Amino acid sequence: MRRSVHNALQHWLGEGLLTAEKVRELGESLEKVDKTQDSGRLAMIFGTVGAVLTGLGVILFVASNWATMSPGVRTAVLLTVYGGVVVGAVFAERRGLVVVADAVWFLSTLVLGANIFLMAQTYNLSLTMWQGTLAWMIGALAMGYARQSAAQAAVAVPLAILTLGWAGGGSGWFFDDQFEFLFADDGLRPVLGLVGLALTGLSTLVAKRDDLSFAQLPCFRWGTFIVAAVLVLTTVHVELASAMFNADFSTKQLGIIVAVVALVAAAAMSGKLESAASRPAMIGVLGLLLVVMIPYQDTTWLGFEAGNTHVLFGLYVLLVLGMALFSIWLGINARNARLVNIGMVSTTLLIIIQYFGWSFELLDRSIAFILGGIVLITLSVFVEKQRRRIMAQIAT
Repeated sequence: MRRSVHNALQHWLGEGLLTAEKVRELGESLEKVDKTQDSGRLAMIFGTVGAVLTGLGVILFVASNWATMSPGVRTAVLLTVYGGVVVGAVFAERRGLVVVADAVWFLSTLVLGANIFLMAQTYNLSLTMWQGTLAWMIGALAMGYARQSAAQAAVAVPLAILTLGWAGGGSGWFFDDQFEFLFADDGLRPVLGLVGLALTGLSTLVAKRDDLSFAQLPCFRWGTFIVAAVLVLTTVHVELASAMFNADFSTKQLGIIVAVVALVAAAAMSGKLESAASRPAMIGVLGLLLVVMIPYQDTTWLGFEAGNTHVLFGLYVLLVLGMALFSIWLGINARNARLVNIGMVSTTLLIIIQYFGWSFELLDRSIAFILGGIVLITLSVFVEKQRRRIMAQIAT
C-alpha cells in the first residue's frame, strides 16, 4: 500500500499536479498515519493476548479454590469477576482507551462462557454441552450487536458450530456421545464443508444490513477456512476423502443440507457479492460437496470407485486445485486479499500433499526428502513473489 501511494505521489508530481514541497508534506503525513496504525495494531494484539491470559488466570484461580467454596460463595465470586470485567471495560472506554476497552469487552465474553458452565455445575443444572454453547453464543451475539464488534461474532461462529454438532446428542456433561459429533457418520463431520459454505453465504447476506455487518467478516473468514480445510485435507488420500464424506443421512444431516442449499441460493440471488463470479463459485462448491457425499455400497461412490482406479480421485484432486486457483483469480478481481491468501495457501498445500504422496511411492525416502526440500524452497520463493505482486495489484 505504501509503495502504491508513493508511486501515485510521484506520478502527480510528474504531471505537475503537485509541487515537490507538497509531495514531501503528504509523504510525511502518510508516514505518521502508518506509524499510528502500526501502534494501534500492536496495542490490539497486546490487549487481546492480555485479555486471554487474564481470563485464563481468573479461571485457574477460581478452579483451584472451587472445591472449598460453598454454592453461595461460588456464585458471588463468579458475579464479582464478571462485574469487575464489565466495569473495567466501561472505565477504559470512558477514558478513551478504545483498543483496551475492546480487549476487555472481549474478555467479558470469555468470562461469560466460563460462568455459564460453572453456574450450571454449582447448582447441578441438567445443562448439556449444546445448551451451554447456545447460551454462550447468544450472549456473544448480543454483545456483538450492541457494540457492533466483529471480535464477539468471531467467538459466536465456532460456538454456533459446536451447538449444531452437539444438539440432539448426549444427556449430560462429557457423557454419552458428546464428543462424537465431529467423528460419527451421523454427526457433523460429513457436512462440515457445507456448514463452512453456509457461513460464506451468510456473510453476503448480513453485509447488506448495517446493523448486522459486524458479523460479515468473521462469517467469511470462518466459512472459507472450513471449506478450504475440508477440501485440501481430503486430497491427502482417497480413504480419507471417503471417510470424511461418508454420511448416514440422519435427520440432522438432511436438515443441514436443506438449510445450506436454501442459504446458498439466497446468497446467490440477493447477497452482497463482491464479484459476478462469486455466484457460480458458491454454486460450484455446493455441487462438489453434495456430489462427493453420494452413497454407494456402505461408502461413498468416490471411495468405492477409487478403490479400483485412481482416475476419479485424481479428477477430484484436480478439481479442488482448480477451485483453489479460481479463488485466487476471484480475489484479484474482487480486490479481496483474504480470498487471495486462502487460494495461495490452499494451492501450495495441495502441491506439497501431492508431491509427498507420489514421491513416497515412487522414490527412496531419503531422495524424496532431498528433492522435497529443494521443491519447497523453490515453491516458497515463487509463492512469496506472486503474493507480493498480487497484493500490489490489489492495493493500486
